[in-house]
Amino acid sequence: MNDWDLRPNGDVAVVPLCGWQTAAAPLTLLLRLKTTNSAERLQKEDFDNVQIALTIPQARELAQDLLRMAAVVEAQPKGTMQ
Repeated sequence: MNDWDLRPNGDVAVVPLCGWQTAAAPLTLLLRLKTTNSAERLQKEDFDNVQIALTIPQARELAQDLLRMAAVVEAQPKGTMQ
């Protein structure tokens, strides 16, 4: 995780995923991710959006990676990170 964006204290800089939408386009899967950077904005449902176009192979690879990482996280003892 050395090439990830970090906060000044060294933690990985992340924002919560608040929702997503998918849509089909010709030969492409569209993915819209909703995020926010504050509890106030979350309460107001004031989201930032990232809209991504994925090829079919990219969509399948992303789905497989997410499933694999979900299994890794579920297998970890609580309170640890690998």
